[in-house]
This record gives sequence, structure tokens and C-alpha cells, in this order.
Amino acid sequence: MSVLLAHQAVSHPATVVGSALSVTGSKRLRVDLFHAFNEAAANTNPGVFIVETTQDSSGNEWFEALRFKVFSGTPASEVLTATEPAGETTIAVASTTGFAADDVVYFRDATLADSEWARVQEIVTNTSIILVDGLVNEHALTTTTIFGSAQRLTADIDVAGAERLRALYLHEGSTGANVHIKAMAREFD
Repeated sequence: MSVLLAHQAVSHPATVVGSALSVTGSKRLRVDLFHAFNEAAANTNPGVFIVETTQDSSGNEWFEALRFKVFSGTPASEVLTATEPAGETTIAVASTTGFAADDVVYFRDATLADSEWARVQEIVTNTSIILVDGLVNEHALTTTTIFGSAQRLTADIDVAGAERLRALYLHEGSTGANVHIKAMAREFD
């Protein structure tokens, strides 16, 4: 697994350009894009992920291989009401307004590396959010907020004949929310 964009906070407005990854000799890559809110603010000018390839070993002649526009709107958010250990699937909250089964949510931890994405299995109204899979990390009640409208996208990209690949996250415009992102790539063919 190669990092195209490290797990990071992006304060609006900003553009993040990842380092170029050599793909010489590769045929197909699977790219995983992750997006989540870092605040419950209107994302009127949503960001966009762009994955590009080039046939040059150096230079700046990039061609768009994938574009993904992220959620626009204001995400649901809720602070934990209990410290939740790694492996936990039932997450205690005071309000479940704005959350629903099948949502992808983001646990924004005080430590960025401990923040994580998860899928909601079901909601127990104003009691808990039940996850499909257990938490990877422990999350403290006073330093973790769950944000709704998080996103995970996987796409396959043909890189036959390409020399390099990179990912960008453009989040410009007059009004946008601060977010957390990451992008990964792996060869599968």
C-alpha cells in the first residue's frame, strides 16, 4: 500500500498536492480516497479529489484519471458520552440526530493518527450508534467527536504505460468546512 496523500487536516481554503508515485511496469492500481469533516460547518464549496497520471518520468504534464467531488452541506456531529475502547461497536451518544444506518462516519480524535472512518449498522435513537465493525483505536469521551457525511471511495485506475501517479485535494472557494483526508494506492494486477 502506497500513500498518495497522508492522513491530514486541511483548513479551507487549501489545495494539497501529493508526491508523485512511480508506477512504471504497473498495469492497474486500486485507489482509496477518504474524506471527513473536522467541524460541523457548511461545506458550500466542497473539495474535490483528483488522481492524475503522466507518461513522463519528470515534468508537469499530468492527465486526469479520476475525479471525485466530496459531500456539500453541513455534517451531523456528536461528542462521545463515554470513552470507547478499541473493538467497541456500540458507541454511546446523547443525540443521534442526522445519523442513519449505512452512513460512513468519522471519529475525529485529539490525536490525528487515532482518528478513523467507520460504517453505521444501526441507530438506537438518542442512545447509541452501532457500528458494523469495532473501533480500531480507543476514543476518549471529551476529545472525540463523531462526524456524519464521511466518505470512502475505491476506484481502479489503468496505469499501463504511465510513469507516475499522484493525488490532489482541491478545496477552494469562499465557504467551506475544515476536513481530514487521506489517499492510498495499491497494485492489484
